[in-house]
Amino acid sequence: KLNLPDGKYYYRISYIDELGFENPSSPRVVVVDTTPPKLTTNLTDGLKTNQDYITITGETEPGVTVKINNNIIPVEQNGKFSHMVTLNSGKNKIIVTAKDPYGNETTLEYEVEYTKTLKEEEQKLEQPQTEQKTTTTKFGSVIATVITVSVIILVLFFFIGH
Repeated sequence: KLNLPDGKYYYRISYIDELGFENPSSPRVVVVDTTPPKLTTNLTDGLKTNQDYITITGETEPGVTVKINNNIIPVEQNGKFSHMVTLNSGKNKIIVTAKDPYGNETTLEYEVEYTKTLKEEEQKLEQPQTEQKTTTTKFGSVIATVITVSVIILVLFFFIGH
């Protein structure tokens, strides 16, 4: 409310009685800080990866609380931090927030796209399953056709025989 510039201020309160004796309190500190903390990371918006996780590293000011997607991340005394995030297939929103003890906050938002690429072994496993489904579907169609024809023949014999 006083529009003081950022900084550390000291104050002391004294009261003086009717006889003029003063009883001062010890100095108190008030910190005015309206500047959001600096925050940098190794991420870039629109990053694409075929890895199912990503390691986020960054730096902020000492004493700041860092959250990545609302998970509190430990910050070293020098302000550095590191955290691994597991990605879901497709686009992932990653929000990194740094908040200082005075309530100032800096937020960075990134979109990271995870596109899974199949390994050679996984591709080989995928193909037989697809072929097996096709074979099963063809075999099921043949059985359905044989049963239908059999029922028609039985119905004809029934009516012809009577």
